[in-house]
Amino acid sequence: MAKTRALLGLCLYLLCIAAFAASVSVDDVYTEVLRIERETTLMQRVLGVSAEARVAVPIEANLLPRHSLAQSYVLFSKINFFKHQSGMLTTPIALLEPYRDIEPFQSWGEMQRILAEIAIVKRKLEITESIDPVPPTSGKRPVDVFNHLRQISEAWNTLLGVGILPAHVYVEATRLAEESRILLTYLGIADNAAPPTKNPQALPADSLKEVFAALTEIQHLQARAGIATVDFSTFRKTKDVLPDDVLTMLTLTLGELQTLKAHVGLRQNVTPTLSYYTEKQPADVQQVVGYATNRLRLLRSLER
Repeated sequence: MAKTRALLGLCLYLLCIAAFAASVSVDDVYTEVLRIERETTLMQRVLGVSAEARVAVPIEANLLPRHSLAQSYVLFSKINFFKHQSGMLTTPIALLEPYRDIEPFQSWGEMQRILAEIAIVKRKLEITESIDPVPPTSGKRPVDVFNHLRQISEAWNTLLGVGILPAHVYVEATRLAEESRILLTYLGIADNAAPPTKNPQALPADSLKEVFAALTEIQHLQARAGIATVDFSTFRKTKDVLPDDVLTMLTLTLGELQTLKAHVGLRQNVTPTLSYYTEKQPADVQQVVGYATNRLRLLRSLER
């Protein structure tokens, strides 16, 4: 009898191990993205939103799961903006601790948070309709997840009405400046950087250019640390740049900075989303990102 119980216990243990060991694939993440898309379409229809979403030109790049995660933050932010407009309490984005890279499981988890947020919004707005089940997909890559999230993000612009404003982008710009300050402090480098002079005539294209300047510094440091860099050139634009484009690239840049924080040992240092600011312009975004760039350039002193 004792042997039988021991055998049963071993079987249950192995079953549990097998259940927890089940991996999450990029296909699993993509299936959840399709659920988010259907929920978004349902909300547009029930709320009578007739505006057509801008078509997000698909990106062709060798993206990783961490980049899909970054794009999910953009979508989560827009849901928060929608909740704010609708008089609901907003929910801070659950940022991951710094990482060298992540598995699809973390992206899958973020999709669950987004779906939960949409369920809360639907309940508040008394939307009782449900979406049809989504069949599983196959053969998907992280860039497919990223591109589909970008298109859903555009759909949420129609729910917001005004889309993303420079004030929304400014929030993430302040995070980048704070992350760079934390790195300097941790590495014992004096922070004698200063913000660049504000250019009142700055446009979103100027903000985007400055984000790429910050990314250049980050990728220089990644290369020195033996961290593989990613080619983001397909995201470069000089014309028809919208605050949404700046927010996407800024979020990706923040994600790349996490790899450096993890590399130097700042694994449990999570910079929270800072306060929302109003009446901000591209000039403010460009200046704060420029401040982050100047701080990141100080890290080159480690090479001497």
